[in-house]
Amino acid sequence: MYRKIVVALQEKGTDEAIVAHVRSLAALHGARVTLLRVVANGSRGGDGLGHLLQMEIGTSGCERKERARAYVAQLERRLRLQGCRVETAIVVGTRCEAEAIVHFADESGCDLVAMPSDTRPWLLRALKGDTASKVQRKATVPTLFVH
Repeated sequence: MYRKIVVALQEKGTDEAIVAHVRSLAALHGARVTLLRVVANGSRGGDGLGHLLQMEIGTSGCERKERARAYVAQLERRLRLQGCRVETAIVVGTRCEAEAIVHFADESGCDLVAMPSDTRPWLLRALKGDTASKVQRKATVPTLFVH
């Protein structure tokens, strides 16, 4: 059923649950897994409330990008050792995280978008944005959320 699954990582503890779930799902279907981390370069979240992230060497944006690369590489090594067919992608751009995830899934021909659900209280999600809900509304393929 699934041939290509993209896992949208958040670099939080909630990633472990979705990675474990997707590893089992990929083994069941013989699917390839893409570990995706989006680093926003511009107004964070697309709502104008965030600060601008720069990607020049020595800036916080550059540090976030390098931290994301190391994190994704670590997960990739672990999944490969467990026999999973896996690749990685770091997307740096001006789109908000949700739009970048949906665009990547569409462009890559993914069958499923998997990501951790947002466990923050509803008020914080409403004030700061809820990437998971935006992905669910905009995705053109099935979405899987693991709490």
